[in-house]
Amino acid sequence: MRAQNLGETDLKCNGKSSLPDNKFKGVNIMLKRKLMSRKFWSLLIALAIAIMTALNVEPNTSAHIVSLIGAFGSVIGYMLAQGIVDSNGNNNGE
Repeated sequence: MRAQNLGETDLKCNGKSSLPDNKFKGVNIMLKRKLMSRKFWSLLIALAIAIMTALNVEPNTSAHIVSLIGAFGSVIGYMLAQGIVDSNGNNNGE
């Protein structure tokens, strides 16, 4: 069975879904939208900078951590966007 909407996951075990129908659909949609949001990743970077500043972490180390957060945000956003494009292509008969 193919995932039908943005938030549905296709978790199958012996032909039966391992999650109750539509119970987590809204949460999955919200989570995917948050992970694709540039504002969300900016918030995480700002939070990381504030925490590292409060803990007197070296600026060089802070720069590395912020770079990693930004890189992971870009990769996750790309993967989710590509998944949406692929699923829309499958729904249109392509």
